[in-house]
Amino acid sequence: MPPDFLEVRAYDGAEPVLLVTYRSKESLLFGPHFGLLPHWTATWESLSAEDAQRLGFDAPDGFRAAEGHEFVAMHIGSTQLDQGRWPDDTDHPKLTASLTIGNRTEELATFPGPGTLIVASVPKSAPVKLTITDMGHEFSLDMRTAKPHRDGYKIVSATVDEWYEAGGVVATPLGPASLSVSFIIDEVSREPYLPDLGWAKPGRNWLRVRLSQLKSTAQLRSTAGQARLVVGFLLDTAKTFTLEVEGTRVPAKHEWINVSIPVSQVYPHTVVFDVPESFRSGTVRITPEGQLFIYRREPYIDDYYVSDPPTCGGDVLCLRWRDRPRGEAFQVELA
Repeated sequence: MPPDFLEVRAYDGAEPVLLVTYRSKESLLFGPHFGLLPHWTATWESLSAEDAQRLGFDAPDGFRAAEGHEFVAMHIGSTQLDQGRWPDDTDHPKLTASLTIGNRTEELATFPGPGTLIVASVPKSAPVKLTITDMGHEFSLDMRTAKPHRDGYKIVSATVDEWYEAGGVVATPLGPASLSVSFIIDEVSREPYLPDLGWAKPGRNWLRVRLSQLKSTAQLRSTAGQARLVVGFLLDTAKTFTLEVEGTRVPAKHEWINVSIPVSQVYPHTVVFDVPESFRSGTVRITPEGQLFIYRREPYIDDYYVSDPPTCGGDVLCLRWRDRPRGEAFQVELA
């Protein structure tokens, strides 16, 4: 075989008779939008006709590496994580892959997904590295040892069960209205990449706080006693959530979360803070703030399905708290 031989293709056949090393889940190379798990790796100086056939090569007499060279092979297995941390992130660009042999790098024409066989002729003992580029960041794997280099992509998460529920009073033209806000904080994670926000700055991470079962309750009767007026409420995350860490208060990234009655959220939302990558613990303080409003006319349910607050004026009357919901705090602890 020529000294620069390289083949990358789909392969679902049996392993060759020659020795291969099966790899464990510890070899998983993992990024925001991909997961790559080596099934086996091998290093050979030659392949018999039988092994060549098993691997799908048309070599009736087998083949041997060029003088001073050897073959390094890897078969990619399947994993439930092959779509990465964020499989539903539609904004990521195409993934690219390259193979570095010594000082020479060659971009692969196809992405080495599950079922891919890579066979390369390399100088004996030369380093061989498979690199995946995801959102501008490189993730690499030693093809000889299947050892991944995870520098720069580490996720630390914790499952929590913090319930927030507090009530306040909103001033309206029809009199005071009691309004309660509730949600569950069920997961906290620290990670370097998030959809929409991208990669955190060097030395920084995103602290992601996941909320579920968000809702509020406030409704009034019109003076005629017939029409029901629902108080709409969009939480401003930057004003509602504050992280206290090492004596400094950090507001959350701004986002509107609609917790109006007809729009009670059964799917989760996230609150995000910019923290040092060394972050381990802090206190999240919660005081519901945002845009409160009612419609001067009897509204339709669809009027509340908004991602941004409606403009005050006309049919929309913006409201203020008369008595704010109490503030609460919970401690974040990550290993």
